[in-house]
Amino acid sequence: ISGSKKSSKKKAKQMAPQEKKLNRGMEKNFLLLCRWGKKRGQPYQTGITPQEYCDILATAFPRWKGEFQGLGKIFEKHFYSSHRLTNKEMDPIEPWLRGLEKRRTK
Repeated sequence: ISGSKKSSKKKAKQMAPQEKKLNRGMEKNFLLLCRWGKKRGQPYQTGITPQEYCDILATAFPRWKGEFQGLGKIFEKHFYSSHRLTNKEMDPIEPWLRGLEKRRTK
């Protein structure tokens, strides 16, 4: 039994940096979205959830309503769910956010 405890602790230590990197990436992506919104007159408001903020952006920029609502769901799951996001769920985030700066808002 003690041998299996050691191996499970070792596995946890090996996985931890990857999980932290993933978490920082999602936090960074949400901060990018917040900066983008602030530059366009929609700053993040303390006390609201990522989904609520994305709903504000969806209302302010209806052209991308579906994308903002989808991002909100992904960020909510990341920040509040005990389940990890799958790669398939995360795949659209970075390319969409990278392209966001280039998109016209009007």
